[in-house]
Amino acid sequence: MRNKAQSIIEYVIIISVVAAAVVAMQTYFKRAVNARLEEIKQEYVPKVAS
Repeated sequence: MRNKAQSIIEYVIIISVVAAAVVAMQTYFKRAVNARLEEIKQEYVPKVAS
């Protein structure tokens, strides 16, 4: 029974670390996508004469 509980705890720890990594990377992924979309917009949208 002790080995089974230890295995469950190990899986929970691994899943928690992976989930935390995904949440942390979400911010950087959003920034990268937004930057790329801004580059595309600047390339295709005509610039307004000021």
